[in-house]
Amino acid sequence: ASMHLYLPLLDTSVYLPYPGKAAELLSMEQLPVNRNTGQRFGYVLYRTRAKKESTKLTIQNCFENQTGVVIVNKHPLHELSNYNQLTITLPAVDTDEYIVDILYEGTGRVNYGERLDYQRQGLIGPVSIDGDRELIWRIYAVEFLPSFLSAAEAGGIWRRMPVKERIPMLVKGTIEIKGIPKDTFADMSNWGKGVLFVNQVNLGRYWV
Repeated sequence: ASMHLYLPLLDTSVYLPYPGKAAELLSMEQLPVNRNTGQRFGYVLYRTRAKKESTKLTIQNCFENQTGVVIVNKHPLHELSNYNQLTITLPAVDTDEYIVDILYEGTGRVNYGERLDYQRQGLIGPVSIDGDRELIWRIYAVEFLPSFLSAAEAGGIWRRMPVKERIPMLVKGTIEIKGIPKDTFADMSNWGKGVLFVNQVNLGRYWV
């Protein structure tokens, strides 16, 4: 079997819990999801808008021991990992505005030591555009719950592989089992980085 269809992850935000607009950044633990207990695992999508005259995006205190990617107008611009401060030059656009997405991957929390009580996942430092920190954010918890996967499966506009640009996305394929089921293995050598699901069951992360 092969993975033959894909759906850009940014196109799935309509199927995610939408906590409204925020005037400040919120960590995973602060998000008003899961009966206001916060986000437990997965990814967080931070989205804001900026005028087309904007030139620089600055992220401070970002991604301690975590990873992420900056996406501008649906095009990946910069991968993130362990920066005290990062300034990114925004590319010229022919649209009326920039849509800036920062996709954050939570890779777990410590379970011992002095950091146990205060470690937070997500964007924790200020983010500014041309020095302006007064940005309005839409923050989506991407937990890949069965309800989300079912909605994306049924309502998403899936496209045929291959992908022209390396973007965060959902990819799917089918396996037809004939006869008695046997041990089955997935060849992930060319997949890059992500999470594998079979029949909406999370089998875990991969990074190759």
